Amino acid sequence: MTTPSIPPAGPPAGWYPSQSDLSTQVYWDGSAWTGQTRPVATPAPVTGPPGTRAGTGAYAGLFHDGKKWLNADGSRANIKGIRPAPPPGGSGRSAGRTIGGIAALIVAGLAGMQALSWLQGFLELDQQGNGFAGILVPMGLAAGAVAAGFGIWGVMLLSKK
Repeated sequence: MTTPSIPPAGPPAGWYPSQSDLSTQVYWDGSAWTGQTRPVATPAPVTGPPGTRAGTGAYAGLFHDGKKWLNADGSRANIKGIRPAPPPGGSGRSAGRTIGGIAALIVAGLAGMQALSWLQGFLELDQQGNGFAGILVPMGLAAGAVAAGFGIWGVMLLSKK
């Protein structure tokens, strides 16, 4: 009775990354390195339909034409189950717009309070017969205009496009 030979354990014959140069591969014949080398093959970049931009993350391999997500062949991509993200180029409100809008509303509130304070001061001084109190009216109106301007600007910054 003959005993079957057991092949030595080890990796199968094939091309493997070089330990000394990651841009090349070396050939293993199943028992020893042969000394043959070749450059690492780089896959060709996937391009989409004309006028589209490549997606990233969950949208990798898909392309956006400004309205919808497409496959590389131009067919509409099935993105059910993928959390929607703004299309390339962005369409959401940035953190800068949010902070700017909140700051504008704070300035509007402070200017509005100052306008009311000056107008109230005018009424009190005018009741005492002080002729110089008239300067508080234009100052109050100017502060009111500043408050309105910053309020409108803040709302515009915080609202979506």
